Amino acid sequence: MTETTLSLTPEQIEQHTRILEVEVDRKTLASSAMTLASAGQTEAAATLSRFLTAPDFWARLDVLDEPDLKLANLASVLTALAKHPTGVNEPLALALLADEDFKADADRATFVLPMVAAVRPMSETVAALFRRTNNEGYRNSNGPLLVANGSPRALAIFVEMVADRNVPAEDRIDMIHWAVPAHRATPGVLETLAPLLEQQLEPEVEKALLETFFDYQGDDWFGVARFAPVPPPWSEVDTDVLGVCLDVGFRVTQTRRLPEELKTTIESTLDEIRKELAGRWA
Repeated sequence: MTETTLSLTPEQIEQHTRILEVEVDRKTLASSAMTLASAGQTEAAATLSRFLTAPDFWARLDVLDEPDLKLANLASVLTALAKHPTGVNEPLALALLADEDFKADADRATFVLPMVAAVRPMSETVAALFRRTNNEGYRNSNGPLLVANGSPRALAIFVEMVADRNVPAEDRIDMIHWAVPAHRATPGVLETLAPLLEQQLEPEVEKALLETFFDYQGDDWFGVARFAPVPPPWSEVDTDVLGVCLDVGFRVTQTRRLPEELKTTIESTLDEIRKELAGRWA
C-alpha cells in the first residue's frame, strides 16, 4: 500500500543530504531521513540508501545500546520506504540483509522485509530471500507480506507455506488468519489460494483457509491484538471476485464433508454474496 508522496526538488534533496552527512541531533536527522523516505522518488531514496548501509549512521540515528530505542527511528524510516516504494527498495533491502553488522540485531530484518515486499511484482531474487528468511524465524511475519504483495511469485511462496507439513498446523493456521482476510477480495488472491483445497491439507488447516474466505472471527483469532486484519465488506468487492467466491463456496459445500457449523456459515455468506450481486444486476 502506498500513501500520498512528497515532491522534492533537487535542491531540497541536497539540503537533506547535507543534514544526513553531519547532523548529530537524532530528531533533526530522523526528520530529514523520513522526508527522503516519504518522497517516493528514486533520487531521494537512492541518496538515503547510501546512509542506511553505514553503521555510523545507525549510531547517529538511534541509541543502539538502549533496547527500547535502538530501532525507533530506523524502523520509521524503513516503514516509510515500504509505504512509498521505488526501485531502490530491492537493492537496499538485499544490501542490508547481506550486511553482518546490520544482521547482528535480528529485529532489524523485521522492518526490512516489508520494505522489499512492497515492490510489485516480486522478483525471483526477492522470492528466494523470502524462502530463506522463512527458515530464519520470519515465517509468520512473512505470510501476510506475501499475500499483501499479491503477485504470482509471492502467492506461490505462500501456497508452499500453507501446505508445508514440516511446520506445525497451529502455526500455519495462525499465519493464514493473519495473512488472508484483508486481501481475500483482491483479484488473484482467491484464485491462487483456492487450489490449496485440492492438496489434501489437514482438516484443521483446510478449515482455517475456508474460514478466512467466508467468515471472520476477529476476537477468536486475534484477541486484543492491535492492527488485526479486517476483510472488506462484500459490497466493496469486485463483481468478478464475488463470482469466484460463489464458485469456490458452492464446490466446497457440495464436495466436502465439512463441520456443520462451517458449512452453515459458508452457505450464509454465499447467500449474502448472491444478494449483493442481485442488487448490482437489478
